[in-house]
Parts: sequence; C-alpha cells; structure tokens
Amino acid sequence: MIQEIKNRIVLFNSRVGKYREISFEAEAIADEITQLQHYFQVPIPSDLASLYTHLGGLTPYNREMFAISIDTPKYLLESISHKNKWYRCNSLGLIDYIKFCWANDRSELEEDNYLNSQQLHSLNNNYKCFGLYRTDWGNEEADYLYFDRNGNFGTVRYHQDSISALLDDYLIPLTHKSLANETLDVMLLRIINQVEEAILAEGGWAAK
Repeated sequence: MIQEIKNRIVLFNSRVGKYREISFEAEAIADEITQLQHYFQVPIPSDLASLYTHLGGLTPYNREMFAISIDTPKYLLESISHKNKWYRCNSLGLIDYIKFCWANDRSELEEDNYLNSQQLHSLNNNYKCFGLYRTDWGNEEADYLYFDRNGNFGTVRYHQDSISALLDDYLIPLTHKSLANETLDVMLLRIINQVEEAILAEGGWAAK
C-alpha cells in the first residue's frame, strides 16, 4: 500500500512540474508515533502509522493551491506544544485542527455560534485530523483528512465563505454517525488523481 502511494506521487511529480511537486519528509521514529498516539486519544490506524514510518509525511512545493499535505508526527507534536496560542494545535480533533489551520481564528467554529459544546466535543472526540488538500480555491478552501474511531478515512471540505455547506454536508451529519468510508490508500490515490487532473486542466503547469 505505501509503495503504491509512493510510486503514484513519483508519477504525479513527473507530470505536474517542479512547482507543484510533493516531497516526502523524514521518516518518523517509533517514539514520535508513541507520543502522537497519546494526543490522538484513539488508536492510530495501522496504515497511517505505516505511512509515518516509511514516508514521514507529504509536503507540497506550493501550499496554497493544488496542494496535498500530510503532517509529520514531529510537526504535530511541535504544534501541540507551541507556546503561541495562534500557532498551537489545541487537539488533533476535527474542529480544533481546522481552527489550527486558520491560526485559531475562525469565530464561526467557536462554541455556541453554530455548534454547542456537546457537538464540538463529539466532533473533536470521534474524528482525528492529520492533513489536508487544496485544489483551485487557494487558501480560501481546503479538504481536511480525518479518520474515525473504527480506522476509516474521509475528508471534510470547508470554504471560508460557506459555513452552511460545512454544517449541512459534514459537521451536523458527523455528530450522528461517521461519514468515513475509505481506506487510507484509496483516499490518497483519489486525492492525488483529483489534484493532478485539476493542475493539468489549468494548463501550463505540466512538466515539459
């Protein structure tokens, strides 16, 4: 599974050009994964742990558009303990992670604006995030990568100007049951295909 993802990313890089490439990060060490397990508070799916061990994480050349990013355990651990509240990941739960990616400045995701404390707790407690991807909306939108308590994977799309879509399509349904229905490899291969197609459709970015 990991080798298939790695091979697909190598192929992706050969097609999209150097300014859209995805890099592999340093492989995670066992102690980092053990520490990260404490903060996830649910078992890390074995395929995600394997990705951490063999690929470390994924970093896009350009983080703003057509980007796929999987945070390394080292980065997540540093973010959790960051002294600056704007750059601290308060938890790896779905809502806290989304807020973290917006420098903890999303008032619509604060308690009692659209979601009550019970809903926020459910979303943070049952769904854990570890990365995101973007297509053509730049920093205005991202799809956040998460897994549930059963080790199934899914994505949540959030555009800064569409809280209603986030609530109706993802957050409210997720408070009732998990929408995660993919394995890690199926999800990542789908995302890589989607981002590659979007880049090539834009034109001018493909490797010559």
